[in-house]
Amino acid sequence: MKPILTFFLLSQLTWAATPEEHATPEEHATLKALPMLSSKCVAGHGEDPDDIEGDLNLLPREGYLKGGEFVKDLLVPGDAAKSFLMTVIKWEDPDFEMPPKENDRLTPEQITHIETWINNGAP
Repeated sequence: MKPILTFFLLSQLTWAATPEEHATPEEHATLKALPMLSSKCVAGHGEDPDDIEGDLNLLPREGYLKGGEFVKDLLVPGDAAKSFLMTVIKWEDPDFEMPPKENDRLTPEQITHIETWINNGAP
C-alpha cells in the first residue's frame, strides 16, 4: 500500500475511534458537558424555581456566570483553573462538594469534559 494511502486510512480510523477530539466546542458542549451537568446539577439548582439551593440557578448559562449566594466566580469562560465549578466537582473544598452524594461524584472523564467545556469558552 502506498504511504499516503496508509496515512489516510490510519487517520480515518483514529478519527472514528475518538470523534470527541474532533468535535467543535459547541458539539462537545451539547454531546458531553451540558447533558451531564443537567443530570447531575439541575435537580437542586434550577429544576424547581421555588426550591433553588444557594440562589444558584443552573438552567440558563447566565446562572453559571452570575453564581449564587456563596460563589460568584463559579464559571470563568475560557479558564477552568479560575472557575470554582472545577473545585466543586473535584470535591476539593469540604464546604462545597457537588454533587453532594458520594455515589453521584463525577468520574475523571466527566470532570475532563467539564474542564474542556469551560476552556472552550463554555458555549
